Amino acid sequence: MFQIDEDILIDIIGSMVGGILFIVVTIIALRMVFQKRTKALLFFSLTWLFMAVYFIVESISVLTGNPITYKINYSVFLPLALVLWLVFLDYTQNDEIGWKKMSIAAGMFLSLIIFMWHPESDVVFNDAAYPNYWQWSPSILADWYYVLSNGCILILCTSVFLWTLVTFLKAPKTMRNQTTALFVAGILMLAAAILIFLDVLMIVFIFLLSSTFISTIVITKNPKITHILPYTCYRLIITSKGGTPYFQHNWSEHEINTILLSGLFSAIGSMAKATLEELNVGTIKEVRLQNGVFLTETQYSPVNVGLLASKASVELKNSLAKFAKAFLDKYYTLLYNEDGFPVDIKKDPTEVFLKADMLELIEEHFSNIPSYIKSGISTDKLLEKEAMRAEHGTMDEPSPVPAPSS
Repeated sequence: MFQIDEDILIDIIGSMVGGILFIVVTIIALRMVFQKRTKALLFFSLTWLFMAVYFIVESISVLTGNPITYKINYSVFLPLALVLWLVFLDYTQNDEIGWKKMSIAAGMFLSLIIFMWHPESDVVFNDAAYPNYWQWSPSILADWYYVLSNGCILILCTSVFLWTLVTFLKAPKTMRNQTTALFVAGILMLAAAILIFLDVLMIVFIFLLSSTFISTIVITKNPKITHILPYTCYRLIITSKGGTPYFQHNWSEHEINTILLSGLFSAIGSMAKATLEELNVGTIKEVRLQNGVFLTETQYSPVNVGLLASKASVELKNSLAKFAKAFLDKYYTLLYNEDGFPVDIKKDPTEVFLKADMLELIEEHFSNIPSYIKSGISTDKLLEKEAMRAEHGTMDEPSPVPAPSS
């Protein structure tokens, strides 16, 4: 063990505290993983687990002067945190994993491994107790190591900032205080990443600790905020194969013509059965609209299950698929006869699919969808308004189109 400057020791302690705070966030998220069993939360948890390990191992490496742990830290834990965070963002915000940016992250990962474990390189500790990267050709390996390691941190912190910004802008007003605090944490983390290049380490650690502390408080109070979907989901609808509405649930006050939506559903199911099944290409999973998407689960014989949203993501598609299966399992004896053939519901659907039971299913599988409905307005009231407008012929009236100019 060598002598460590007092200021450096403060930075090391700050790094250790930051790691502990990240572990707290990880534990909270992992608890939700076991409750909700969503991949998005798993990726979120693993990201901050590796960040926690990175901070703690960084402190231990400098305290003990161990170059092996330092190399492992920068060639494994840091780049893994970046890769997992990018997967989390794609899983919650995009309809597929962005393999281009994942390839870039993987390239940085591989490059760090090469530079850190190059046979002509080694980690030594200078008098200030901070590691320098020393090798036979310092102008090549050292410079690239500096760019890549700090680049990983900058990309990670920048993407965290953008995530907090999108969450702040897209979240409903009922979550505004919490998302504002999370956004402030994102700003502090981005500032810390930029200041790393200026070698003002004390300020960097103050910003990082403040950011992680605020994030920990916010996520502890409302764990749901970690994977809130940054787009609007309008309506969940379940119909018979003939188009009879069985159940609907709204997350937005947008009025939608249920009759037309059910008709679209019926047409999708008929087309899939008459044409696509013969071609052996499967069923229609989504219909892309000009300003949205209609996700469908039509492979089940008794019912069609669909969700209308402004955008889709991998997380939303998986949630809909799990919900549809859970719905069929719960109401199997009502939707199939004794011989296993599908049957239509003859009773009033509201007496069969009780609202309390359905809301329990929705909370289990769609807990990460924020509601934009004002307090006191229920789905039933929205449906009543739609029915009145449809009865008076005021829904979906076409706007006049001006004549083309000559």
